Amino acid sequence: MPSQHGGCVYPHALLGALHHAGHPVHYGWIGAPLGQGRRAMRDPLRAPYIARGWVRDTVRIGPVRVASTLAGWLSRRPASAPARPAEIEHLATPAEQHFAADLIKRTRPGAVIVDGTPMLTLLDGLPSDVRTTIRVFVLTHNLTHRRTELYRAAGQALDFLPMSAIEESALLRRADTVVAIQDREAEAFRALLPGKPVITVPMPCTPEPLDSARAEPDRCLFVGGYSGHNILAVQDLVRAIWPRIRATRPNAQLAIAGTVGKAVGAAPPGVQLLGPVSDLRSEYARASVCLVPLPMGTGLKIKMVEAMSYGRPVVTTRAGAEGFDALESGDVVRVADTPGAFADACTDLLCHPPAWERAVTHQLDWIRQNLSGSLALRQLTPLLA
Repeated sequence: MPSQHGGCVYPHALLGALHHAGHPVHYGWIGAPLGQGRRAMRDPLRAPYIARGWVRDTVRIGPVRVASTLAGWLSRRPASAPARPAEIEHLATPAEQHFAADLIKRTRPGAVIVDGTPMLTLLDGLPSDVRTTIRVFVLTHNLTHRRTELYRAAGQALDFLPMSAIEESALLRRADTVVAIQDREAEAFRALLPGKPVITVPMPCTPEPLDSARAEPDRCLFVGGYSGHNILAVQDLVRAIWPRIRATRPNAQLAIAGTVGKAVGAAPPGVQLLGPVSDLRSEYARASVCLVPLPMGTGLKIKMVEAMSYGRPVVTTRAGAEGFDALESGDVVRVADTPGAFADACTDLLCHPPAWERAVTHQLDWIRQNLSGSLALRQLTPLLA
């Protein structure tokens, strides 16, 4: 879904930028979302940047998708049903390979963008004469074997398909071009896959700065889903950082948006657990400072990019800023790794309007110079042409 979490925001932002650049986009949803008692849903692929969209085992009737198989209509959902395989990162199933092969034959694209390294196994069901007519790009999102190592070292549950470096490289060899989301990981992919074309395509993002007058004094915002890096971040934020901020700014408020709030337990003074928020834009508008205290992480932190594009200053860690020289150096966002330094950076922005304005200006300039429209696509566009 386009706005479900950061991993969904990125590919849909990329598709929107490709559409804006004049590339017709056809979209295939590999997972079968209907079945197990669910027989209809709103069509999720009615975005203006999708010329045509297909969802496996469904047929579209106006704005609605309905199950297209007898099994889909006869299925019943158990009272406490486990997550369906389509909802968990996995290698492509035979049914998914057949769906992808049929879609590629039908649309005859010049390029195929596969979303996520495990899904490259979709191509295993493609006839060789068809495979040679297309150029395959894979959106890696992150360096999976490194993410696996980080999660295991931190004792966090793996909510993705774990891989070793050997397993990841074997999958990535199926692609013609590897798409990294940030520069550091592009370098790592080149070392992992000598001779394989690797490009960097960060999340395309157009600055939409919100009115600074809408920002509520002393209001901070943390956004995150319930995954390992966010869980560690929010727990450290509430336990070690937030008390220091409140000691300096007793009226400070911290809004925690997203399912990661489940990791907090009872909210301490000044903390609001919002849960999933349908309109994050309104929460960004209310915030004075956005906090991204990630102790580990891979890829590009979409929550950080969103905050920057909305004109709200960001305080993050080296792990949160990883990927681009200007971010890592602290020239664009505030970077701090200890609870004391992180709290100090936050309170400085809350207390000093000139510092707040400078931070917003630097962030918006960086977005415009690196992520706006064709700039984010500058390594991809020549290959598509």
